[in-house]
Amino acid sequence: MEQLTLETISKHMKEKMTEGCQCGFTKGKSCLSTLIAFFSEVTSLVAKRRAVDVAYLDFSRAFIMVSHNILINKLTKHGLDKWTVRWTENWLNGWAQGLVISCTKSTRRQVTSIIPQGLTLGPILFNTFINNLDDGIKFHQHWEKWAKRKSQKKFNKGKCKLLHLEKNNPRHQDMLGTNGLEDSSAEEDLGVLVDSKLTMSQQCNLMAKAVNSILGCIRKSAASRSREVILPLCLALEI
Repeated sequence: MEQLTLETISKHMKEKMTEGCQCGFTKGKSCLSTLIAFFSEVTSLVAKRRAVDVAYLDFSRAFIMVSHNILINKLTKHGLDKWTVRWTENWLNGWAQGLVISCTKSTRRQVTSIIPQGLTLGPILFNTFINNLDDGIKFHQHWEKWAKRKSQKKFNKGKCKLLHLEKNNPRHQDMLGTNGLEDSSAEEDLGVLVDSKLTMSQQCNLMAKAVNSILGCIRKSAASRSREVILPLCLALEI
């Protein structure tokens, strides 16, 4: 039943709902698509000597703090048929959690704000929930209010960082609520380290270090140095 619901929602999202910027959990749009779009935009601005600030915002417990009511309302507003919406609602409402300590069980309580991970419907429901999430943002002062109003989410302020690009950047401090965003010289974005100079040197150094470490393990464990032995090992370890 999950697979049938997944096919129905996926088809609907592809035809009517998903924004062009939505990647990661969207078929045909991997994380690489996001990185290419990001670097294309920022390098173009920096080449024009425009100061660019990139705010990396981290939602606290992203998959856990997902309101079922908001999610169901989004599915309804996007025009999914009532049977798909009703089955999805029943599927979400069927989860409960409890605690066991020294063979003593707590009272089980219904889960009202979580997307179960590792299941068939998990990624597409999360994708539906965050779709259009950035609508209406005009000023950084509104970030925190926007997050609570749109999705009842909170930011993990300790992980929210600000990256200043372009050497002549005035380095203004942006605020998240009453707190200033901490400046960073480099941030990991979808597995790629983005530095303030956009040189990718730190990313290349990390990759070279990782590859050399794996090659060192191969050198210690493999007696043969022939191409027929080393090449399959490198491919198996995704070097």
